[in-house]
Amino acid sequence: MLKHHNASAIPPERIVILGSGGFVGRSLIKYLASKSLATLGISSKEIDLSESAAVSKLKSVLKPTDCLVVLAALTPDKGKGIDTFMKNLRMVEH
Repeated sequence: MLKHHNASAIPPERIVILGSGGFVGRSLIKYLASKSLATLGISSKEIDLSESAAVSKLKSVLKPTDCLVVLAALTPDKGKGIDTFMKNLRMVEH
């Protein structure tokens, strides 16, 4: 279990969710909203993490006070095999 070093838990100013268009991402955003936490969902329609341009786009959106949750991945319905695997790795690299 991870422990924080603050006297009490401090919620982040904003939670940015990469992969917000998927089932898990949509559910997480709904849950966080029910807790009145500020969120920003980013799907592949806004930023395609498999492209190198994603780096500069993310730099322009992310703030030092953000909490980043990465749920983005190409699922088997988008392809199987080494090409899809490598594209998922590029997404993580960017």
